[in-house]
Amino acid sequence: MVELDSRCQQLELVEERARLVALAPQITKISSEIAQENQALAETRKARQISLQQAQTRMISTAQSAVIAADIAERFHRLGRTNPQRS
Repeated sequence: MVELDSRCQQLELVEERARLVALAPQITKISSEIAQENQALAETRKARQISLQQAQTRMISTAQSAVIAADIAERFHRLGRTNPQRS
């Protein structure tokens, strides 16, 4: 009886090892896919960060241009000229 239990356990162990060996390629493939997805996400985050920085730079530049234009308009107004285009 003990020998039979031992053989059953050994058979179960062999079957379990075979199942794990069969799963190894699937696990490797899924791990690779996860790594690729993580890389794609990282690249997307980096691209979004760059786009955000570029938009912020354009916004600052536009704001600076508006300040300069307002300053020029104010100077022309003080000089009695209403249209800075006509000198």
